[in-house]
Amino acid sequence: NALLPYFLNELEKTGVTKHLLWEEYQKDFPDGYRYTRFCHFLSTHKRQGDASMRMVFLPGEELQVDFAGSHLHYINQDTGEIVACEILVSAMPYSHFMHAVALRSQKQPEFIDGLVKAFNYLGAVPHLLKCDNLKSAVVRADRYTPEFTTAMEYFAEYYGTTAITARVRKPKDKASVERAVNICYMRIYAPLRHQTFYSLSELNHAILKQLDI
Repeated sequence: NALLPYFLNELEKTGVTKHLLWEEYQKDFPDGYRYTRFCHFLSTHKRQGDASMRMVFLPGEELQVDFAGSHLHYINQDTGEIVACEILVSAMPYSHFMHAVALRSQKQPEFIDGLVKAFNYLGAVPHLLKCDNLKSAVVRADRYTPEFTTAMEYFAEYYGTTAITARVRKPKDKASVERAVNICYMRIYAPLRHQTFYSLSELNHAILKQLDI
């Protein structure tokens, strides 16, 4: 067992295989484990090392926000143009309370307006506001000290909250809002798919009705 960390470290190196490590192990321990048993212990030890810590949230502590990958639309009555809208989704990890709003774009003014609408819908301001490394909120991404836009800093200061970002390629950091996006597809996108809207406000009114069901 004391050799398992060494073997796992060696497996990270180019060209090193389990079978090669077992052959080297056999030279030092001719009466040791056969290959299948050797692989079993390697896999078990790796799973233990990969175990992730359970994230615990407190009531009102954090609001996670992100844009859905798919759009909703309305029709401009003057031009007949189909206008695609970004959908900003917000979720509280502790209560799973969620909000969604259609915005004309992901640009900073629309993004901040969407956050205001989320706070108003929640009826409260969370201690932490966690977003992805969006250009509308973050100037420079960093694992520990991201640099937010001036408008985002003013927004957080005005509402007395703290803006933070999810770590890059760490989906568990914002698992609640990712789950909320999937719920939106089922509770909002699917029921509204055959309806036609002629303004952003009309679309958002329909979204709110679906949220309240």
